[in-house]
Amino acid sequence: MSVIAYYRVSTAYQTIENQRLEINKTYKVEKESFDEAASDCVVLENLANTAYC
Repeated sequence: MSVIAYYRVSTAYQTIENQRLEINKTYKVEKESFDEAASDCVVLENLANTAYC
């Protein structure tokens, strides 16, 4: 079974590297993807472009 990790930084206080270290403690990751767009907002997709920050 392949393990694919997706890391997402949603605040300025999170890092991809910290998430990678935690995941690699449990899994042997074969492929990785990440998103570093720290927005500090929550977008509610079901409510027509409404965001709470």
